[in-house]
Amino acid sequence: MDTSWFELRVNYEKVAAFSYGPSGQTALEAYEKAFALLEVTRADLYKDKMMQVVDVRGLKGERIVHDDCPDVLKPVIPNHTNSTPFDLMVL
Repeated sequence: MDTSWFELRVNYEKVAAFSYGPSGQTALEAYEKAFALLEVTRADLYKDKMMQVVDVRGLKGERIVHDDCPDVLKPVIPNHTNSTPFDLMVL
C-alpha cells in the first residue's frame, strides 16, 4: 500500500490524488499525471481558481511543488508604463 501521493488542489480543496511507492508507480509518473490534469483543466473547468500540486508523504507532512495563481488575482495598474508594477516614482 502506498503512503505517498500527489494531490491536485483547487482553491485549497483536494480534487484528485495520484499515489506512488510500492504499487509500482514512481513519484515522477504520479507528479506528471497530477500536472497534466492541472494543465487540461486550468483553462476551462477551473478557470480563475487557485490550483496547487502538493506532495503528501503520509505522516512526514506535505509540500507544495507547484502553485498556479489565476490571472484575475494579478494586479492591473491602469496607465502604467514601467515593467514592474511597484516602482517608486519621484515627483
